[in-house]
Amino acid sequence: MLSGILLLSLLAFIPAPVVYAQETKPKSPGGVDWCANSWDRNEDAALLTNLTESPLTLSITENKRHLLLSNVTSKQITGYKLGVVTTNKGALKLIRTSVSIATNLGINEMAINPKAVDDELAFCRKKKAKLVVVEVAFADGSFWYGNI
Repeated sequence: MLSGILLLSLLAFIPAPVVYAQETKPKSPGGVDWCANSWDRNEDAALLTNLTESPLTLSITENKRHLLLSNVTSKQITGYKLGVVTTNKGALKLIRTSVSIATNLGINEMAINPKAVDDELAFCRKKKAKLVVVEVAFADGSFWYGNI
């Protein structure tokens, strides 16, 4: 009897196993797994393109979880516009341009998962198009315009 009480008192101090909630991905209308947040960017990499001279680049982190908007110039960036492009015989065709998006990116700084970029990526998924930076505004008042 004493051993039974001792056993029950020991069991009272054993913690219950921890149960973690599983995150589920939303399904696209076709039933294919996809996610418009920072959990699965593997397919998003194919939707990004950068002009060779662009001072602001779009990329996906190596672990495929985050979208990066990176200032690759020696100037502070205060704003930008994104463009949605399709490819026709190797040439880019601009089909949509975003409004000006305010930012404050110093030299070699980056933004992680900017909402404005995510919104445009959602449009790219629907149109099977690519996203590109088409205009950049600098703190010194100058601008860069992409040649599309």
